[in-house]
Amino acid sequence: MGPKPQFMFLPYAQNKGIIILSLTLALLTVPQNIFPQDFQIGAYFNKQTRTNQAYYKRFEDIGMNMIMQNASDATKSFVTEYNLLADNADATNDYIMHYSTAWYSKWEAEENQQEWDKVGVKHKFGEEAIYNGVRCWSTIAVTAPAVSLVYGPHYHQEKLYKRWYYDLKKRYNLKYTPRFHMALDTKSYIDPNEEICRLYVTVRHVPVINNVVAQDKVDHILKGPIVLKASDFKPYGTFKDFYLIDGTKTDWYQYPAEFGDSYDKELSSGPEIYYIDRYGDQGIQFCVDWLGKDNKSTLYIDYIEVYDNDGWNDYIENPKYVDSLVTTYAQKFSEWPNLKYWLGHDEPSSLDAYTPIKIVDDMIQSAYVGAPSLINNFFPYWELTVNNDSQLVRYYNTVQPEKLFIDFFPFLSGWSTARVEDWDCLRKILQICSSLQPGFYYQAQAHGYWQGDHWLIWRRPNSKELIAQVMLALAHGVKGITFFSFDSYNAGPYILQGILDINMNHTDLSNVLRYNIVPRLKGKLGKTLMSLDYTGDYINMEYHGGIANNQIENDYLSIQHHKKNYFWHAGFFNQRDFPDNKYFLLTNLRTTMPVTAKITVTNKTDFKNVSFTDIERGVGSVDTTIGISSFITYFETMPEGEGRLYRVSPVIKYGGRLLYSEETKDGIELTDDLIIENGAILTINGNYHSKANIIIKNGRVEYKNKGKIHFAENKRLITK
Repeated sequence: MGPKPQFMFLPYAQNKGIIILSLTLALLTVPQNIFPQDFQIGAYFNKQTRTNQAYYKRFEDIGMNMIMQNASDATKSFVTEYNLLADNADATNDYIMHYSTAWYSKWEAEENQQEWDKVGVKHKFGEEAIYNGVRCWSTIAVTAPAVSLVYGPHYHQEKLYKRWYYDLKKRYNLKYTPRFHMALDTKSYIDPNEEICRLYVTVRHVPVINNVVAQDKVDHILKGPIVLKASDFKPYGTFKDFYLIDGTKTDWYQYPAEFGDSYDKELSSGPEIYYIDRYGDQGIQFCVDWLGKDNKSTLYIDYIEVYDNDGWNDYIENPKYVDSLVTTYAQKFSEWPNLKYWLGHDEPSSLDAYTPIKIVDDMIQSAYVGAPSLINNFFPYWELTVNNDSQLVRYYNTVQPEKLFIDFFPFLSGWSTARVEDWDCLRKILQICSSLQPGFYYQAQAHGYWQGDHWLIWRRPNSKELIAQVMLALAHGVKGITFFSFDSYNAGPYILQGILDINMNHTDLSNVLRYNIVPRLKGKLGKTLMSLDYTGDYINMEYHGGIANNQIENDYLSIQHHKKNYFWHAGFFNQRDFPDNKYFLLTNLRTTMPVTAKITVTNKTDFKNVSFTDIERGVGSVDTTIGISSFITYFETMPEGEGRLYRVSPVIKYGGRLLYSEETKDGIELTDDLIIENGAILTINGNYHSKANIIIKNGRVEYKNKGKIHFAENKRLITK
């Protein structure tokens, strides 16, 4: 989290028209999650607010139940009432943060990526083999020198540490050590001085000069080359680690200052030039060239590793030592029952980050029974892929976090409202997250950087935009939402403006949270959503650039535009264990005007009464019943950025108004109050189990085929 401006290479504005995407050892035990069944909603506290009672009073006013804050003796009394996401990044002995922000990757040489512009180890010569029981890549049948025996994998490496407690000089001291695990098999005598292979590390990127992207890619040697001779492999037939120790007498490489990313302003050679290494066929390569001139020997490459020199080098040299540091640190917090998760690597943006996160999380879990897991706030890149690789998917599959937690900030300086492409990008990211882990967490934007008289990079959203962010996330099945940042403060060149203003006063954001968003998520809306599963189906329709979708249908629902300038998103849900109980959450993504939707809901079931209900507003808005093979048309005028949750379900199962005569079947269960109206007859066949009241206003109940109603305790038949 932290007040870190990101000077990124943003996608240019495009007229995309309508975009619709379908995706279908343990001695102690502590309880976790003091509000396990509640919708989680919280905010991030910065350093300045750790022990200031006034900030916690404002937080209490808003009513959130989760807090992102430092865990220490100084803060313990302030945070005990909330589920805590612990961020101890500025404690120099926080070994959880230190080692989870290290860098390490292992690339199996036998990988044979066939797509030239995708991430993966590649080859121009050689073949896969098994040697001494190890699957590897080999020079079998290669009898002449071969450049690019092994190359790739082509991926973005970070140039800075993301350890916010380090000073700037230490942030830049990021050095990588590569090593190649290889063996040489000899068929006959070989001259010890015969050259076998050449090893080197190179990076491929594209310069951007005065915001103009160059046409040609540039390769730059970062380490090497070094040439290995036959004698270096003795004893032959044994796998060994080879380091690139060259004339500098070092085995590590470091990125030159001019290769810093566009947002690493301190590393940039100036505002006129920076380098891109985030697209296909770009990034780091670990290369092996074969220099053999005959078939007297065969080279076998098992894998290539790369790790940083201020973190994961400790684990490489002594994993038990690192394990002891992490577990001992974690055990200090075993008496914190409200510590829900540890916050680790903030916005990991290189593949090198993922394995350390996974290993450190495993260490924490071994510290004591019930230890909180490590989660990381993941920022998916604007274009959804890095080096033509979905890093969000790769991150999730590698780390397997207990809770997937992402952020994405759609409100950029330079635009008074969020662009359609920004909403669409967020929508696609949320959709991917829901397919990876239903019930993931989302950190919404509630901040901006104010510099003098203008916004810098991020623009603080207004209250309508804050609601729209929340509703779009809810429409994708999130079960927890946090906001960055709770407080505002002076950060030197700019003011970070958050939910409260710089004088700790409530703002439009804090007011919309405490009077709208938080009560609803702690009330009927949130409690209902906690019992629902997002199906992955949705309707997304927008009028943009003169292009309009007139009608989109999904199962039982169709939406027609009523006026221009609409932007609707509807996500579909089922209730857990009750598949006939269907819901959809409709959001107005126009944040500058109310918009009216023409909603048509059709009863496509075999039930004669299907209830259509606004969950939060109920009676007084839409609370009606649709007959079999019938439909209703409803005009919903939605305020700016607002969202509503609707239910469409059979009345004899889930309650509502029974307007048309209907018969039950043996074994059916009623879960909510049923009201008989309109002279309708409810006929009971066999056993009808009711966990709710059956209320007769205008109609009657009849029994046949040994029909009987089995009421739960304190539930009954009521005649009015």
